[in-house]
Amino acid sequence: MEEALNLTTASASRNTDWLAAGRWGVESKGLGLITKEKIKGDRRIALRLTSEGRDQARTMKSIIYD
Repeated sequence: MEEALNLTTASASRNTDWLAAGRWGVESKGLGLITKEKIKGDRRIALRLTSEGRDQARTMKSIIYD
């Protein structure tokens, strides 16, 4: 994701925290659009849309393509 979007690791982490539940120790809450799950035996993290994230994605898709 970092390469595809030309983001630094820190920027990708901040942005995914904001899209998820938020960042520990920071007062602002996240949007709850994704979850971040550790991949067993790997350093990477899987990003998955929540049900609200899927709803938002459908809405954006209909705005863009309809």
